[in-house]
Amino acid sequence: MLYKLEKKNHDEWRLTMFYLNLFKMNFRSNYEYKKNFYIQVVTMLLNNVFFLGYWIMFFDIFESDIFSLIDIFYVYSVVYVAFGLTQLIAGNLPNIATIIATGQLDIYLIKPRNSLLYMIMSKSSIVALGDIIYGLIALSVTLVKTSEYLFILLLYWLLLVVLVVTVIASYYIILGSLTFFIGNSKAITDTGTSALIMFATYPQVKLNPTMTLVLSTIIPSLIISIFPLQILRYSSSYYLLLLFIATAVFLLLSLVTYKQGLKRYESSNSINLNV
Repeated sequence: MLYKLEKKNHDEWRLTMFYLNLFKMNFRSNYEYKKNFYIQVVTMLLNNVFFLGYWIMFFDIFESDIFSLIDIFYVYSVVYVAFGLTQLIAGNLPNIATIIATGQLDIYLIKPRNSLLYMIMSKSSIVALGDIIYGLIALSVTLVKTSEYLFILLLYWLLLVVLVVTVIASYYIILGSLTFFIGNSKAITDTGTSALIMFATYPQVKLNPTMTLVLSTIIPSLIISIFPLQILRYSSSYYLLLLFIATAVFLLLSLVTYKQGLKRYESSNSINLNV
């Protein structure tokens, strides 16, 4: 019994090290061209800063009893860091549909590891560092505006980032796995995730019940933006519970969709070298 437990722990450690080394390899590959690396990161950061400047001017001119400028910083601190981490760690998420449709999934299925996790982590998007830095800047603004309970706020923030990363990754997997059932869903993936980020980063106005349902299910932008805002700004245990439930549902749905889709997958019988 003890031997089996030790062997299991050893296997888990080796698996963890494998994915860590995979991430390091992807990062070094992107960092090989340093000038291009810094240009991409800075460009993404500046793009986000200009976008924030628009909202600063907007709230300087108009007043809203629904959303305030500090609410923007709360939302951005979670959404941008979570989205950046998703792309940095699992850069192949946007490419799931293409990988399945072109038969490249064979490369990952023949490996003695979790094919889904291996597939999405086989690529890393360094540009996402710009989003992460931008989100951390937004977080620093919220911390300056908060006079007390900073440590608790940071703990909440870290938890929310993990949950939102899970929701975003699960959403990518669900949309990409539709390829198993309806053919190449790359266009659906691109449209769905663009809508997700767009609605999540725009101040929310009063929504009717239908739009609230749509933006909480088909496009879960409220889940990754308004739920964290309510938790960070107002310490809402109700929204924290809802976020936990939503995260579990999306994660479960993504795994079921992928596994059921695998049963319909037809190998392309192609042999490729994956370095």
